[in-house]
Amino acid sequence: MRQARLLGYLASLGAAICYAATNVLTRKGLMDYAPPLVGLTISLVVGTLAFAITEVHTPWGALASKRRGLYYFVLAGLAGALGLVANYFALSVAPVVLVSPIVSINPLISIAWVWLFMQRSERVTRRVVFGALLVLAGVVLITLGRNVA
Repeated sequence: MRQARLLGYLASLGAAICYAATNVLTRKGLMDYAPPLVGLTISLVVGTLAFAITEVHTPWGALASKRRGLYYFVLAGLAGALGLVANYFALSVAPVVLVSPIVSINPLISIAWVWLFMQRSERVTRRVVFGALLVLAGVVLITLGRNVA
């Protein structure tokens, strides 16, 4: 039990480091190697290929037979692409320490969508909302601290 907990903490730490490094590496790439549209194109092509490779056995006919599901699928892809556009252009004009906390409000948006569309299969508890509000408070404090300094 103790080893599992330690492994969980190490995995969490590794995930946090990877998440933090993402925007720094993206900013470095956008500043030194390619403009935002090139980076966006590479990201979307790689993401599409990775999705296509991992989902080879998905019964696409089942998804296509339900038009509503297909619409949500397409809307999710467009929303993801729009998020990448916003992130890449923000990182190309603003410092990482300002952009990264703002991008971190992602959990709030996810919780709102879950509450709106998935009330039957997912529960949004007070504890989850409180955690998301803590994330938002951290974003506000970092952003205000950056503007004051």
